[in-house]
Amino acid sequence: MSERSRQISEAISIKFNELVYEKKRTGDDVITLSLGEAFFDFPQVSFDEIDMERGFHYTDSRGLPALRQKIVEYYNSTYSGSLCQKDNILISAGSKILVFMTMMTVLDPGDEVLAFEPAWLSYEHQATLAGAKIKFVPINFNLNDVDAFLSKKVKLVILNSPNNPAGTVYSSKEILSLVETCRHRNITVLIDEAYSDFVANDGFTSGVSIQPELDNVIVVNSLSKSMGLSGWRIGFVMANKSIIDQMLTLNQHLITCAPTVLQLYLAKYFDKIRAVTVPQAQSIELKRQEVLDRLDQANIKYAKGSSTFYILINLSDYFEDTYDLAEHLLNDHNVALVPGSAYGESTKGYLRMSIGVEPIDRIQRAIDTIKDILVKNERFF
Repeated sequence: MSERSRQISEAISIKFNELVYEKKRTGDDVITLSLGEAFFDFPQVSFDEIDMERGFHYTDSRGLPALRQKIVEYYNSTYSGSLCQKDNILISAGSKILVFMTMMTVLDPGDEVLAFEPAWLSYEHQATLAGAKIKFVPINFNLNDVDAFLSKKVKLVILNSPNNPAGTVYSSKEILSLVETCRHRNITVLIDEAYSDFVANDGFTSGVSIQPELDNVIVVNSLSKSMGLSGWRIGFVMANKSIIDQMLTLNQHLITCAPTVLQLYLAKYFDKIRAVTVPQAQSIELKRQEVLDRLDQANIKYAKGSSTFYILINLSDYFEDTYDLAEHLLNDHNVALVPGSAYGESTKGYLRMSIGVEPIDRIQRAIDTIKDILVKNERFF
């Protein structure tokens, strides 16, 4: 095996979820607060009107033109973008592969990537696969002070807004400051907007409105995440023409095209699906606040955040590293969360709770279980 592949460790969140799947297959009732998705009441639209013969075959590697147009129209009207479906967008098999293709496009071996903790766990390993090194800004660090972390080797800065797992939504002023700081240093900013729909009251700012010309900004987003179709693996990237053209070449060799039949489906029902799923995504903020209130009642701390279906529970007063706690909760209590070490060195004492799947009463049971362990000072390792 190559040295580079051996540097890559398992995705901790996926590892824990695979344990959940196995426990459920054997009949265990697991309170699942580890899944990185939200379950929606999905509109009953059929494949009957989809051209299945066409769906059996390849389509444009850039993505189905009708779906590209739908996405571009949405971004232009909602976020004051000036995107062109021919030049500024590429659709592929999920936003995850597009983050990696972005790194492959802008980085050379030895370059550095800067990301902000808590950082989505695949950033680090994808940077390694791209031959780059990654540096992290610790949790709670002021975004406006990022200049101190920008060495001459940094060629890419990743901003996840809204953030997985803290739920932080960065303001237009903060994003603009970061983009301008990086532009003066010839650094590209990748803005991962996979959770853009999970923000209520128009509180989200897209990178396409911060810098419509997309000079040094690349935006990645996910239809499968926002529409509650995580298993469908449909994502898109928006950038200037030269970047998109180069990423197209990578997409041709790595993916060929996103699944044709799913693109046909989403292009046909795009507006109908969003009319149903977006209000549900935004309503999660109310559920999130209720869970925060219950954590307050249990005197359990958490990271500041206002969006998404994630809450980053702060147990650093009790645990230096929560990995063993997460295993104990799953193995002995059938409560699944993700240890904070998945998201950075400065978040080892945290647990990620995802509230997009379970109802409030079962989330309360999980909170009670955690509180009971803290009160009893239970030893399990």
